[in-house]
Amino acid sequence: IASMGIIVGAMALFVVLSVFSGLKVFSLSFSNDIDPDLKISSTLGKSFLVSPSQESQINQIEGVISYSKIVEERVLFTFDGKQEVTYLKGVDENFNKVNALKKTIYNGDWLKKDTYQVVVGYGIAQQFSMGLLDYNHYLEVLAPKPGKGNIENPEEAFNKMILEPVGIYAISEDLDSKYVFADLGLAQELLEYKPNQISGIELKMKKDADENAIISKLQPIFNNKITVKN
Repeated sequence: IASMGIIVGAMALFVVLSVFSGLKVFSLSFSNDIDPDLKISSTLGKSFLVSPSQESQINQIEGVISYSKIVEERVLFTFDGKQEVTYLKGVDENFNKVNALKKTIYNGDWLKKDTYQVVVGYGIAQQFSMGLLDYNHYLEVLAPKPGKGNIENPEEAFNKMILEPVGIYAISEDLDSKYVFADLGLAQELLEYKPNQISGIELKMKKDADENAIISKLQPIFNNKITVKN
């Protein structure tokens, strides 16, 4: 009887572990869908400048299908008396050619270019008890103004914007609370970046592309001052 109980317990544990393993694979499959094949960031700071000539050279690299310029920074979001520090990710019009995030939206739609619209994760929406098209409450974002010196008035120390949530995405527990997606121009304006100042470039490659060859061609475009991660 004791041995039978051990067998039943072991089988139950096996079923539980199998379910969790399946959920993990399922979650990772979505994570892989929204991750770029390659991501460029600066080795010298949070941001860097990209010129039209450099963008043209990226387009000419064999094996690169598309690329997207991004601005990513931790900022403060407030809604109806609640606060959350998480990442604002500004993306350009090519973002959905590089990432499949758009297909994870279960409520609303993707944001439009040159607007104050944002797409939030299910975790953030749940924490804020926030829905779409709520005109009685405002989602606000605050980012410290760049520069040095003493702060005399805390109100003047932050750049602020009122945002319009138009979509909610759902991927995994961690990712659903990590990002708020916005137009690239909005993120640059909030952080007082120049029009050609970004924090990263995400790339999509052809399935049979030579990853090492692409990385070796990307480095000289940016004078070997970038980090490229897969």
